[in-house]
Amino acid sequence: MSPALVAAICERHFHLEAQALGLQRRASRAIKVARACRRANQARVWKSAMPGLMQCARVAIVEGRMPDRRQTHTWGGLSAGLPCPVCEKTIADDDVEVEMEFDGRAHLHYHLHFRCFTAWEVALKRSPHP
Repeated sequence: MSPALVAAICERHFHLEAQALGLQRRASRAIKVARACRRANQARVWKSAMPGLMQCARVAIVEGRMPDRRQTHTWGGLSAGLPCPVCEKTIADDDVEVEMEFDGRAHLHYHLHFRCFTAWEVALKRSPHP
């Protein structure tokens, strides 16, 4: 093989590698933009649902389904399939739940959706209760 041919093949190879690297960078940027859009959309949906969930949390506190004070222990994990006392819907088996314990007593356990737990905490902070 002539040196000119080897040089041409090498140059073509480096050119193709540079193109591939450029495509990878563009794809990586596109993935980051798509993820940011997805997060923004989820945040928009969450903000639109939050007032309704906070109202449910306030009602749960008034009706005695949820305590009007802070928990002593909090855990998170996969759902046990129990109903959420805030929205009164069953927590799906593949959903994450927040489990809370009050005063270290086993019978004072509550299982909530994460979003319902957040709404309950916000409602608790804004309520006039001690």
